[in-house]
Amino acid sequence: MDPKDGVVGLMYAVNPNITPTQIRTILINNSDKIGLSATYTDGFDEKRAYGKLNAGKAAEEAKKLID
Repeated sequence: MDPKDGVVGLMYAVNPNITPTQIRTILINNSDKIGLSATYTDGFDEKRAYGKLNAGKAAEEAKKLID
């Protein structure tokens, strides 16, 4: 199982109405940037992608989308 599967499940648990587009955006925008020599351009680094998943941040952002 991929680690992001568990994070996405957590996001659905706090917000069952979240869309796949919202999930993708949250995962990208709330990943922790890693690597001292990393060069993130528009949030993306060739070696590290968008960074390390942060489940807590992702769940909080998903919860904020509840109307």
